Amino acid sequence: MKMREFLIRSHGFVDIETPTLFRRTPGGAQEFVVPTRMPDKFYSLVQSPQQFKQLLMVGGFDRYFQIARCYRDEGTKPNRQPEFTQVDIEMSFTTKENIQRLIEGLLNHVWPEDMGNIPIPFPEMSYKDAMENYGVDKPDTRFGNLLQDITDLTKASEMSRIFNSSQIADFTAIAIVFKSSVVT
Repeated sequence: MKMREFLIRSHGFVDIETPTLFRRTPGGAQEFVVPTRMPDKFYSLVQSPQQFKQLLMVGGFDRYFQIARCYRDEGTKPNRQPEFTQVDIEMSFTTKENIQRLIEGLLNHVWPEDMGNIPIPFPEMSYKDAMENYGVDKPDTRFGNLLQDITDLTKASEMSRIFNSSQIADFTAIAIVFKSSVVT
């Protein structure tokens, strides 16, 4: 309810609900198929409201949202949920920064007061920086353990004889360096 209040009253969005049963669509995850009373006729449970969003945008809705039920038959993948609810927000003629500020404001508005404040603006990191500093595109930044290039150190050590790194043209050594809590 707080999401709806924020988006409708404070930002002029329209709350839209799209159908759950739809015709089968190619691509994406496996669909849940729902039989009809007519022989060999089926519906699918929607994986996302994507096609409806496109129709709504063409139809002149320049700012709307939906709290959408989505269904994806992911089989036996242990880290996937077959049914989930997502907040789907669409805005025309906007910028990346406007979207980011909207989401920051939305999360700040719905965040429970007894859990403290959310620091705004959210920290940002480019994909390039994430890959260079953490080696993954969704890093855990809580510990500050950055990747370190130790190529020169490795080439100057006894390890270079073991790995014969001087003969490898693109030899690079990367490590995560942990700070010791032991005082010597």
